[in-house]
Amino acid sequence: MSYENLNIIELINKNEKIFKANVFENFIKYIKFPFYKNLEPDTLINFKFPLTVFVGENGVGKSSVLKALYGAPKGKSTGDFWFSTNVDPIEEFGQAGQRHCYFYGFNEGNELREVLKMRAKRRDKPDYWEPSKPVKKYNMNVDKRFSPITKNVIYLDFRSELSAFDQYFYFGDLKTHLSSNTKQEYLRRQSSKLKRVLDENKIYMLKNKKQNDEVYNLSENELQIISFILGSEYRSGRIVKHKLFDVWGTSVLLDREGIKYSEAHAGSGEIAIVKLVHELLKAKDGSLILLDEPEVSLHPGAQKRLKLLLLKLTLEKKHQIIISTHSSTFVENLPKEAIKLFFHSFDDNRVKILDECWYNEAFYRLGDTPSVNYKIQVEDKLAEKLVSKIMNEMGEEKFNNLKVFYAPGGASVIKTTNIKYYSYENPVRCFVLFDGDQRPKCSLRSPNSFTVTEANDKEFLSKSINEITNCHVKFDVDGNSEIGGRDDQVLLLQKKYLDYYNNYVYYFPLETPDEIIWDEKYIFNLIPDIKHRYEIKSKKTFKEKIFYASKVIYGNSNQVGALEDMLINYWIKKPTEEKDQIINILNKILFEINSSYNINNVVL
Repeated sequence: MSYENLNIIELINKNEKIFKANVFENFIKYIKFPFYKNLEPDTLINFKFPLTVFVGENGVGKSSVLKALYGAPKGKSTGDFWFSTNVDPIEEFGQAGQRHCYFYGFNEGNELREVLKMRAKRRDKPDYWEPSKPVKKYNMNVDKRFSPITKNVIYLDFRSELSAFDQYFYFGDLKTHLSSNTKQEYLRRQSSKLKRVLDENKIYMLKNKKQNDEVYNLSENELQIISFILGSEYRSGRIVKHKLFDVWGTSVLLDREGIKYSEAHAGSGEIAIVKLVHELLKAKDGSLILLDEPEVSLHPGAQKRLKLLLLKLTLEKKHQIIISTHSSTFVENLPKEAIKLFFHSFDDNRVKILDECWYNEAFYRLGDTPSVNYKIQVEDKLAEKLVSKIMNEMGEEKFNNLKVFYAPGGASVIKTTNIKYYSYENPVRCFVLFDGDQRPKCSLRSPNSFTVTEANDKEFLSKSINEITNCHVKFDVDGNSEIGGRDDQVLLLQKKYLDYYNNYVYYFPLETPDEIIWDEKYIFNLIPDIKHRYEIKSKKTFKEKIFYASKVIYGNSNQVGALEDMLINYWIKKPTEEKDQIINILNKILFEINSSYNINNVVL
């Protein structure tokens, strides 16, 4: 099994493909929370990708939802992690007498099954959760009652994944070991027993009870993966669970590049990855794997390589993996369907969940700044204001690394100069949104559709560019007036230009932005004079209409921008086909950014 050549985009694309083919059996398709902790009532999370990431600030319930998912399968209970105490009593009922509950859906064959799990406090089991019959008011199907999903579950909270040594050294109680004066002395004494366990696989007994399990030797595959993630060569490794340091814990003995050491001298990230890889590789196919903050103690490169491993395992083992994280590394490149954004509502401080989230929106919420910024160039100031307004309405956090701008010169300069340079960037970082009157009169052809003869004909490519731009575009290449320019460079630049025009150039739905925002009824309500109304109607262009109307309304011609702002603010509140089309263009651009972002930025 090779790991060095894993490609993040290829893994994501393959996962998307097989997920759409419905090859994941017993996959939790969604979970809904009618009343659960501090979540907004009826919060719904859909799972549309094998790897899902919960992202958000501290205290927004990411771990709480992981624990609900832990309790979803047969034989598992959310009460294993969430229970009532005198200091933190659980409020048993919400509004209208609701109990804490959630329900989820999964497919059994072609049948969708829904299961409701509800907190049902009992005298002997104060934190009991039980499967309950479906409830109509939750919009569940009440015709049938189904058993919980049968699924192997692995839940790992990396904030608490301490080695046996660290558990005792930092949290152990020396008073119970009167023969030792210090923790160091106690650990030294007990480590002689641990050495025999690791070297001889000895089993210690106390009052007829085992004090350790058998030693497990890491396989070659496990060592290869650990080496890949951590960026060092691990030649051997042993794991054992034991109670030799007072409480049950895990010890590890590693050989890294010829240096042998135990968890006492290993980094916490090392121990976490060793335990995680061991658990992942022994998990049954189709397991539900829940990882709480796996980035703890891992540097960004190790985080990226861990994500590669997780995507490879979802592809090969059909696991459903869900991560809670604060790390933007785990968010990068993932499709928006895989990213769930948790945040506090300003209205009632309830936690809301955005079910689909672009990666840059998640970056914004995490207070992180993406390393790559993108731009949309438009023809004039009005187009810039119009697009900026729509972006703001859609949510500024979506566009924190995408800015709209215009520069003097208009469409001809964009075509003859700017696009030449935009098309040579990889990945492309600037998009163009022309007015509708710049839409080509001929159909666009991708360079991939050209014949071999066409693709190597400068004159044909030049004519193709001229047809779609109505401009003569000259490419600067190496060479001089005596020997001429290099044909291979010209051909490359021409094909890049055409490819850019096919994929990164968009058009407003109407001829101009002025036409999009113009509202004659709204303007005539501001201008009651019949003569002025007639004069406005007589103007040939919408730009002229706005210019004349601004003179009438404000008394001079210097307030065109103010009237444009008024028209935009009025227009943005109305449902219009043009607004939907511009929103669709912006979503396509976001998709392009999300698909191309950081493709080659995987540290191996």
